[in-house]
Amino acid sequence: AAVAGLPPILSLTFDTQAAMAEDPAMSAIREFSLSLDVPQIAREDQPFERLREAARLLAEHMDGVVTDGNGQILGEDVLDQIATDLQQLYDALAARELSAGTPQARRLFS
Repeated sequence: AAVAGLPPILSLTFDTQAAMAEDPAMSAIREFSLSLDVPQIAREDQPFERLREAARLLAEHMDGVVTDGNGQILGEDVLDQIATDLQQLYDALAARELSAGTPQARRLFS
């Protein structure tokens, strides 16, 4: 997070056993997840844009692809639609006086 003490913008999850394996053939991380806890992160921090860029760079450097939880490749058009949906979610939270990243939203959704 940009401010010390606030939650992280993104979470990275992977199989730690694979990462710590002594056998080089077993040490490759073949998949990992990036996640975004929307109510915890203010819209102004541009969390989805940052997640999207991190995913793009990781895929590029690891010769991989960005997929959803079911392994379906997420193209730019799908990511654009997710960004639009996310903006609507931010608007809905704000309309209920629970703007993402505020102490009230963080308490309610934690």
